[in-house]
Amino acid sequence: MSKVTKVLSPNKGKQQDLPLKRTVQKRGPTSDAANRFSDISFSDLSYSVKTGLNPLNRGTKQLLNSINGEFKNGQVTAIIGPSGAGKTSLLNILTGFTTEGVDGKVLIDGKDKNDTLFAKQSCYIMQDNHLQPLLTVQESMTFAATLKLGRRSSPKRKIRKNSIGCETFFVDSVLDSMNLISHRHTLAGTLSGGERKKLSIALELINNPPFMFFDEPTSGLDSTSAKQCLSILKQLASGGRTIICTLHQPSASHLNLIDNLYCLANGECVYQGSPGNLIPFLSSIGFECPTYHNPVDFLIELASGALGYHVDALVKHISNGKNQEWKKDKETIPSGSNDTPQSVIPLEFDNADFSYQHTYGCSVLTQFRVLLWRDIIKIYRDSFLTNTRLTLHFLVALLLGIFYYGIGQDAAHTLDNFSLLFFSVLFLMFTSLQSKLITFPEEMPIVSREHFNGWYSLEAYFITNSISDAPIQILSVLIYSITVFVMSSQPLELYRFLLFFTMLSTVTLLTQAVGVLVGILLDVKNGVIFGPLTCLPWVIFSGFFLRAKDAPSYFSWLFEISFMKYALEGVMSAIYGYNRPVLDCSEMYCHFRMPKKLLHDLGLKDGHYLRDYSFILALFLGVKFATYFVLRFQTSRKL
Repeated sequence: MSKVTKVLSPNKGKQQDLPLKRTVQKRGPTSDAANRFSDISFSDLSYSVKTGLNPLNRGTKQLLNSINGEFKNGQVTAIIGPSGAGKTSLLNILTGFTTEGVDGKVLIDGKDKNDTLFAKQSCYIMQDNHLQPLLTVQESMTFAATLKLGRRSSPKRKIRKNSIGCETFFVDSVLDSMNLISHRHTLAGTLSGGERKKLSIALELINNPPFMFFDEPTSGLDSTSAKQCLSILKQLASGGRTIICTLHQPSASHLNLIDNLYCLANGECVYQGSPGNLIPFLSSIGFECPTYHNPVDFLIELASGALGYHVDALVKHISNGKNQEWKKDKETIPSGSNDTPQSVIPLEFDNADFSYQHTYGCSVLTQFRVLLWRDIIKIYRDSFLTNTRLTLHFLVALLLGIFYYGIGQDAAHTLDNFSLLFFSVLFLMFTSLQSKLITFPEEMPIVSREHFNGWYSLEAYFITNSISDAPIQILSVLIYSITVFVMSSQPLELYRFLLFFTMLSTVTLLTQAVGVLVGILLDVKNGVIFGPLTCLPWVIFSGFFLRAKDAPSYFSWLFEISFMKYALEGVMSAIYGYNRPVLDCSEMYCHFRMPKKLLHDLGLKDGHYLRDYSFILALFLGVKFATYFVLRFQTSRKL
């Protein structure tokens, strides 16, 4: 027998009665996978972490100590407790975000949790709302829907499509349910805190996961917005989902929106039950909550030791979470109450099934196509950064062209030209490096969230990231190369220009890859400080400041592995190598009229451009290979 609930129609903008289907409860070949109304429980759950910096003598710290609990579907469970009690640690374990150092069992409907299936059935919305700021609400939802629902679309469900094939009906339904339909064309970066929180929820609601986890969903919100956020969680739970969140300290007005409280103190459970049973629970062990005092505040004061040490008594009375007698359902709030959700967000728009064998909702090719299109939109929207990069390269090249005007054909200025070519390599190296050091650390939290919640594979993201910005970078190098090459009167031979441009382009792609690698490991502040140190030492061993034959013999090997040496040697070979004829001389005597003599005296080898380029290319591929594995490690690292 179906329920009837009120939801908004995205097409008519008014309420309609739609059945809340529960067809997934029917028994069949995939009934276990498809049964989405499930409880999550845990028994004797412990969690410890290593402490100390000495790897040979590290201790352990117990964050959770044999706790027990059960969180039912259709309810909002709030994990509360003083700071350092283990709230986020418990949430990370339940989601699967933390696996190392964990003992005990996590069960789904009394059975061992299937990590692969559970990953498809759940989503984890973390405290910081990391969204793509340059995408509109509609675009963010559209990309999420395409990535999540690609494989599970059937012909009869394709009501209408946009340019990337997303089912916009379901996007509109979710936006309507979250009261975001009026903000559909607003950039995510300009939304208020409450609206960003709603969008974070809406993005994960696309595939209707039956388990939803929230880390401090009310953090940073005012009282009204926090209440609205909890009301949304209540609506989600009313559709049959299991909603679990951590809350620092819910106010009294928020308790009517919470079905189950789970309080931790020193890694142990001190209360598990409904908010309405909290005062009777405390009274049963001799703790009387003062009149007009928030009972949750009083419980946390007891748990934190502010009123004396009473944790052991609380843990004993609740049996560290085994005692279930205080979990009786609250009385239903009268329908006229302002705290009652006025609509129910149904668990499913159709018969969703999580038993499909694929890890992700669509193929790697579709992921690549969607992510590439998303990056193109971001680059187009971030026109200031793109235009600044192009303009900067042109202005610097123009300035150098004026300073070094016409010296390329004059043997009297060969050393000046050598300095110009070295500066070109140096300038392009640092600009490409800095562009990633500044922008990529802001991308990492988004990648971690989207990948953990099963939006796309790291392979698809990594390939997309590797090529999406490359055209802008190569165009910048092209603008710089043409301007400098022509104004400084380098030999106007096409093959020499192509060799010159190819070497500079590859060097910038290499240093961009280094910038991404550093950006994965460090934040913006530390990346800007320590990032240049990854490339700067190799400038010393480039052969410009110190020739290899003049350096101490125990340093000679550093010249052989310096990418700057090979880059400079390749650029000089492109300009002065390949049997370039004798140079003109504007003075009475020019020592370097013979290009071969110039290369010989500078310690640069003639005719080794292919070797130089092969080294740069191999190093680029090696850095990209290392970057992929570092990215995989960082996104899969368990806290």
